[in-house]
Amino acid sequence: MDIRALDIGESNNNLVANRHDHLHRTYETLVQLIMHEEELVSDRIDNYLTFNSILFATLVLLTTQNGMIAVLRVTLPVLGLIMSILHSTIIANTLEASDFWRSTICLIEKDQDFWYPGKVKDDNDLDVFTARERYRKDISNTTRQEEYTVKFSQIPDFAKKLYTLLPRPNRIYVFWLPFIISVLWFLALIWVLTSI
Repeated sequence: MDIRALDIGESNNNLVANRHDHLHRTYETLVQLIMHEEELVSDRIDNYLTFNSILFATLVLLTTQNGMIAVLRVTLPVLGLIMSILHSTIIANTLEASDFWRSTICLIEKDQDFWYPGKVKDDNDLDVFTARERYRKDISNTTRQEEYTVKFSQIPDFAKKLYTLLPRPNRIYVFWLPFIISVLWFLALIWVLTSI
């Protein structure tokens, strides 16, 4: 038996094991990134609502004052409108990053080396994007659950219709919440300008 053949066989096994470990480490890192992005969304929404409540309270307290405070009373609603636009943009970017991490996780889950190391003999690299290329070339995947769909727990038709009519939470955080608060700031600006 040739010693070089044994060394090549061992190095191929090590490379497959390294690829499998690399895919799992990348998967765990991406899951942590998604959790971090969701925590950022939650913290930013909390900060945004706290900031707006403090600004609204300040505006109400300043309505009893006269003089140079009028400039501050006009500035607060404008600042609130600017913060609403910034909040919407920042949350949209954070959710877009989270969607990218999710799509990358789906690509890793579709890779056969993630589930069964050593099944793919031709690919010896540690690159997630090569796994994506392999998926695009229609390598059959036996680990997906689409083959084993359960028909017992179907959602009723009225619930499906209601589900499609309701806005998604991400849409609420990105668009509806800043829009409603922006309308309130716009009305506050009109109220301040008419009272000057």
